[in-house]
Amino acid sequence: MFIGRPHELLRNLGAGSPTEAGPVTFLSDRRPSLAENGSVAIRAASGERCLILLIRAGEPFLVSREGDKTGDGQILEGLGDPVRIVSGWVYAEAFDQHEGDRVYSFASDGSGAGGSRTPTVLSSSIEVFQPSLTANRSGRYAFLVRSREKDPLPAAVPKAPSISGSGPSI
Repeated sequence: MFIGRPHELLRNLGAGSPTEAGPVTFLSDRRPSLAENGSVAIRAASGERCLILLIRAGEPFLVSREGDKTGDGQILEGLGDPVRIVSGWVYAEAFDQHEGDRVYSFASDGSGAGGSRTPTVLSSSIEVFQPSLTANRSGRYAFLVRSREKDPLPAAVPKAPSISGSGPSI
């Protein structure tokens, strides 16, 4: 992966790069998420375990990995590509042991201090059709839902929290 400005690109992360979870063995071929401050979030893997990494000032920091527990006690069994970084929060799709695809926020200050990495679900009652999550600069996000004839989506759904500001408001 390359990071930088035009004519000032630096190779920053690749196969074998060391991380807190072990050496990188895979980098997603989808678009990484780039924050206003230049930090980058990307889906990667170390061995057989999927990760979300935040690269800040040239250093990779672990944001989340398969096997992490969520705020509601579920266990993450898969991670999607990050779509937005806002004020230390990384937003991505993930699915739990019940194979429920949801939108999650992952706290990361990029310090590598090993602080709380407990993911917070932002779409608890609505399953995401993967990989449809997208977000814009104003903090709005959108996604498609899986069609279920037996369980149609209600005409009005609860207001979802914005992903702008200092973190999720649930």
